Amino acid sequence: MEVILIKKTIIKILFVLILLVTSILINKPDEQDFVNWFENEYDITCFDTECAKIEMELNDKGESKTTILGRAESNYSPGLFNLKLQRLYRGLDNKGDMFSIEVIGFFGNFKVIEQWERIGE
Repeated sequence: MEVILIKKTIIKILFVLILLVTSILINKPDEQDFVNWFENEYDITCFDTECAKIEMELNDKGESKTTILGRAESNYSPGLFNLKLQRLYRGLDNKGDMFSIEVIGFFGNFKVIEQWERIGE
């Protein structure tokens, strides 16, 4: 009787673990989720579906400027349960204008690891 109780408990625990892992995998964000989050969180305009070209307001040392930036570098690391993404944008008119962001996505949410912006000369 005790062996049957232990087996039932193990089966219940395995079932819960399988449900948990499945839920995490289903809710793992992808690059399109990042684009949606990026547009909303930073109030930017993407000119294409991958945000390779964006319009945004840069703020640096008390100065503010709305500019168009193009993606200069990108690093995309899909993990088993999360997504790590890093992007560097440079100004199309002024290469000194820059915006960099690094995020990690987990369970449908994104957290900024590092972000900086600079207005060029």
